[in-house]
Amino acid sequence: MKKLIYLMVVFISFLLIVSCDDMNSIHQKYLDEGENMYVGAPQILGIFSGNERVQLIWKINSDPKIAECRIFWNNMQDSISVIPDRKEPFMQKILPLPEGQYMIQMLNVSSNGNRSLAKTFPCESYGETYKKSLFNRFVSMYSYDANDQTFEINWSSSAYENSIGTVITYVTTSGVKTDTIAKPGVTFNNITVLKNVVRDSEFSYRTLYKPNKDCIDIFSTETAKFKVVANKWTEPFPGPHILSAAKPYELHAYWYDRGFPVSYNVTYGTARTAVSTLFRVKLGDTEGTRLGFEGGEPAWGEYAIVGAGGNIGSLAANDWMVYTVDVENAGNYRLDFMAASSAAVGTIAAARVRIEVNGASIGTFNQFPGTGAWTTYQWVETPLILQLKAGENRIRWFLEAAGINFRSMKFTYQP
Repeated sequence: MKKLIYLMVVFISFLLIVSCDDMNSIHQKYLDEGENMYVGAPQILGIFSGNERVQLIWKINSDPKIAECRIFWNNMQDSISVIPDRKEPFMQKILPLPEGQYMIQMLNVSSNGNRSLAKTFPCESYGETYKKSLFNRFVSMYSYDANDQTFEINWSSSAYENSIGTVITYVTTSGVKTDTIAKPGVTFNNITVLKNVVRDSEFSYRTLYKPNKDCIDIFSTETAKFKVVANKWTEPFPGPHILSAAKPYELHAYWYDRGFPVSYNVTYGTARTAVSTLFRVKLGDTEGTRLGFEGGEPAWGEYAIVGAGGNIGSLAANDWMVYTVDVENAGNYRLDFMAASSAAVGTIAAARVRIEVNGASIGTFNQFPGTGAWTTYQWVETPLILQLKAGENRIRWFLEAAGINFRSMKFTYQP
């Protein structure tokens, strides 16, 4: 019995010795390397996007051991170091970042290499892709009063998301080139009146955008330029296009209004074939056209379509045309389209069209059936109902998403 007790004591003593050795090994690296002291982390005050750049603002932290702040991005592949200035209440740094989305990591480092806990946050910079998505504000019409030399611009009431205003440049009667800004409210104010404007002088405008309210940069569309003349921006061509309750009226795509650049917009921006340009010139449009007319010279007349052509093709998103119609019987008119798409028969094309009447958006349509070829056209009935006043009405056909060739639209009175 005594021998058994002795063996148990020896065994327990052995276990205690081994356990102490293991405990010592756990702490040994800290005894060898010394205490690891964390420094205070940066306090982020703001991250602001910009034009291929991002601005960071942060507080240094009162920890006296902080020697620098390190900023990392692109999965820690790129970084910069910022030396704190204790005289300033906060620090700021602008990072030159190509357009895109990023995860930024910031941490403070002491002189002996100890680090703070890292702060990670998302940010985004904007560039050419964003700029290409912007479009200039649309002028529905204007008038110039030669007696009091006032120039009245009637803008489209369509929503322009994230726009902060439109810069208008013109020459006053005193010869001064002047800039003024038409600012948006909840929606854009529809009318801008300029005083003391010189007739036949150059008038231009461009629309300004900020992708978010805290963005440090302002983005601008291209500038639209034309002359101040004593008539409306657009006029029917060749016209008149008379709508009545008596029968449907087909308005061909190529009979958009005269008055570039406010009668149509085209992405490709280059002149087309001689036929495409000259047939409108023959009828009095001295500018010809930059739109993608296809097929032979179209005939003029109700429901007149020549061969497989007589349509507008090569359309891209944000292309649009303005059409002026003269309404004999005020009321509701259903709008239908004749279009073609290379999408397979039985599928729906990707195209989406928005319709505006006298500057106000009345709806969109995106149910164009695939016809199997760009030259195979069919009528598409839509639920779009246009409430038209008696007399002159301006209709804008706006392609929000590409995917069709456009030949005609038909107006049918709804009793």
